Amino acid sequence: MVFLTFAFSKGDATLILTGSVHGQLDPCGWPNKPLGGLSRKYTTLKNMKKEGLSPIVLDAGDLLFAIPALVDSNRNSETARAAAMLNDNKIHPFDAINVGKYEFAGGVGLLQKLSNKTKSNFISANLRDSNSGRLLFNPYRIIERNDITFWIIGLMDMISEEVDGVLQDDYIVSGDKYIMKIKEKVDIIVLMINSERSTYYILISFFPLANIILTSGSTMLTRPMMT
Repeated sequence: MVFLTFAFSKGDATLILTGSVHGQLDPCGWPNKPLGGLSRKYTTLKNMKKEGLSPIVLDAGDLLFAIPALVDSNRNSETARAAAMLNDNKIHPFDAINVGKYEFAGGVGLLQKLSNKTKSNFISANLRDSNSGRLLFNPYRIIERNDITFWIIGLMDMISEEVDGVLQDDYIVSGDKYIMKIKEKVDIIVLMINSERSTYYILISFFPLANIILTSGSTMLTRPMMT
């Protein structure tokens, strides 16, 4: 998890950011400085609530599953893993989850079923139903904390050809469309983008008006020395 705090004259707000979690339920195996794990996240959020804080909890995508495609032998265990990641009774619901490539591991139907059972909010501004042409999820969320307005947009550039029923619009065009629509009406623009690691260094050139760009899509493990 990454913590960001924004301070304005009218107040401040804290964001908790994750990405490319891949259904990791337990902390990693590093002995001196373990990373990740639902129990550690739950404890952190519980302590923040005791302190009277109300953070905005976001995930940039590739949250639910450990593998990119489910088969009969792992479907039940992976579905249980995804449900645990979205267990609203144990952890604070996500204010926004960007739909990433791994979210489609079990197909569109399973993802929609999971999204309908959770208080967490899935978003995607450039993924459409191939039959109706409509967006599969809300394209963005507007969240206010202490009079600070955050505009959170979800984008993806990694849809697999094996995923049936989904059309992927150009994520740069889609992102720009929504940014231009709202840029004068919010304080902070947050983009959550599921894309190849090679794009991370140039995303700011695509979206110069974004205040925060949170990425997912890389499968490189985070090491303690990287935090």
